[in-house]
Amino acid sequence: MTSRWRLLAAVALAAASLACGALSGEPNRELARLIERLSSPNLNWRRRAAAEFSTNAWYARAAAPQLIKALSDKDPQVRKSAMYAMQFLREKAMPALPIIIKATGDKDGNMRWAAIGALNRIGAGARPALIKALKDENPYVRLGAGRVLGAGDPRVESVVLKCLVHRETKVRGYAAHLAAGAKPHGKALVKALLKVLKDPSASVRSAAVTALAAAAAAEKCPFRAEVVDGLFAALRDEDRWVRCRAVRVLKGLAKKALMKAATRDRAVKGLVGALADEHHDVRSAALWALIEIEKRPEKAIKLMTVGLADKHREVRDAAVCGLGAMGPRAAETLPALRRAMKSDPDFEVRSHAATAVWRISGKAEEVVPALTAIIGEEKAVDARSSAILTLRKMGPAAHAAVPALIRVLEKGAPYTQSHAAYALAAIGPKAKAAVPALKKLLKHKNFTLRGAASTALKAITSPEPKSPPEVF
Repeated sequence: MTSRWRLLAAVALAAASLACGALSGEPNRELARLIERLSSPNLNWRRRAAAEFSTNAWYARAAAPQLIKALSDKDPQVRKSAMYAMQFLREKAMPALPIIIKATGDKDGNMRWAAIGALNRIGAGARPALIKALKDENPYVRLGAGRVLGAGDPRVESVVLKCLVHRETKVRGYAAHLAAGAKPHGKALVKALLKVLKDPSASVRSAAVTALAAAAAAEKCPFRAEVVDGLFAALRDEDRWVRCRAVRVLKGLAKKALMKAATRDRAVKGLVGALADEHHDVRSAALWALIEIEKRPEKAIKLMTVGLADKHREVRDAAVCGLGAMGPRAAETLPALRRAMKSDPDFEVRSHAATAVWRISGKAEEVVPALTAIIGEEKAVDARSSAILTLRKMGPAAHAAVPALIRVLEKGAPYTQSHAAYALAAIGPKAKAAVPALKKLLKHKNFTLRGAASTALKAITSPEPKSPPEVF
C-alpha cells in the first residue's frame, strides 16, 4: 500500500472512531462546559454561554432543558439569548410554550421578535396556544400571536381591528404593519385603515399607507378605487415621510398595471402635483416615480425639464439622470443639460448632466473637458467616481482625459485610483502616458488596486486588436 493510501485509510479510521464516540454518548467537552456555565453564579459566564447557544443550532438542541430553564434567568440578556436559541429547538421548545407566548408582549422589541421567531419554528403544535393568546389582555401578545398565525385568519383580523384604535401609538403601528400581510383584505379592515390615515402619529399613518397599498395590489380587490382615493389624500399629509410613502406605493401600483386607465391617469396627475411639494424628498420621489411610469416621451421630457430648474440638487439630479436614460429622444433638452454640465452648483449633478449629454448626443469631445474638471475636485468624492465611470464607458473616445486620470493615480484614495486604472484600461493604447504611474501601483499594499493597475497595463501595452472577420 502506497503512502497516499495509508494516509487516506488513517483519516477514514479517525473519522469512524469519532463517529463511534459520538454515537456511544461520549460527552462533548465544549458542550458540557457551556451547559455548566449556563447555570453558573458568574453573570458573565452565563451571558457568554447563552450567547453561544443562540448562534449554534447543534449545541442548542443538545441543551434544550437547560435553555428552557434559562428563559427564567434573572438577567434580561441571558433570557434574550436563550429565547433566540429557542428557534433551534423547534418541537423541543413545546414545554416552554407559555413563556415564549408571554414574551411576545415583552417591552423589549428584540425579545418580542425572538419569541415570534421561536413560535414560527415550533409549527402546528403551538397553534392551540396561539389561538388562546389572541384573547390575552396584553395587546402585544395578541398581535404577536396574530403575526405567527397569519393576518389572513379571521380571528387575527378581529384583533387587528381592535388594536388599530388602541390608545397606545406603538400598538396601533404594530397593528397597521400586521394588516399589510392580510390576504385578502376584508371590507372592515380596509375601512379601518382608511380611518387610520388620520391618526395623530405619522409612523402609524405611514404603516397604514403600506397596508392599503398591499390591499390594492391584490389581483381581485373590490375596494381598489376607495384605497387609491385614500392614497391620493396621503399625498397631502402634513408629514413628508408619509407623502413620500404615498408616492412610492402609487408608483408601484401604476407599474403593476393594476389600475384602470382613468385611475392611472389620476395617479399620474397626483404625482405631478407632488412635484410642487414644499419638501425636496417628496419632489425627488415623485419625479423618479414619474420617470418610471410615464410612457409618453414628450410628457416625461416636459416633467424632467421642470425638474432641471428645481432649487434642490436631489431633484435636479433625478431630472438629468432621467433625461440621460431617454437617450436621443431627449435631444431638445441638450441646451439645458449643457448649462447644468458647466454651471450647476453641485458637482454630482454636473457629472450626471455630462453623462446625459453624451448619451443623448453621442459626442464625447464636448463632454470630456467637463468630466476632467470634475475629476480635479478632490473633495467631490462621489462626483469624481461618477465622472471616471463615464470616461470608462466612453473608452478610447475619452483619451483627452488621460492626464487627469494620471493625476488621480498619483494622488487619490485606492478606491478612486482603481476606478481611474480601469478607465485607462478602457481607453487602451492611447493611454500609454499612464504606464509609469501604473507600474508604481503594482507594488501598492491594496490588492484590488494592484489588480486594476495590472489590468490597465495589459490593455494599454498589448497591440491593438484587429477587427474580427465578417461572418456571412
